[in-house]
Amino acid sequence: MTTITGVLLIFGALIFSRPLTTLVHELGHALPALMFTKREVIIYIGSYGNIQKSWHLKLGRLYCIFTPQLFDLQMGLCQHASSKKLWQSILIVLGGPVFSL
Repeated sequence: MTTITGVLLIFGALIFSRPLTTLVHELGHALPALMFTKREVIIYIGSYGNIQKSWHLKLGRLYCIFTPQLFDLQMGLCQHASSKKLWQSILIVLGGPVFSL
């Protein structure tokens, strides 16, 4: 395997694994939000709040909206109701990066 082929394979793997890593990150925000709030939680994968040309999946209070866009820099979003306490909001915000690890 040549160096250029290896670089192209790594680049391709990064591009196609990005939706999966975005899903894991947004679930890191969504799971604490589901625990600390009583309202629905919506995660957008592949778009930043745009629902056109997307697939919808409902799992209880969790709504997942998938849009097939691989090269969009704003890949994900988690919308939820505000929590009652500051420490709950901190856990929701930190859930994404911690879950990504």
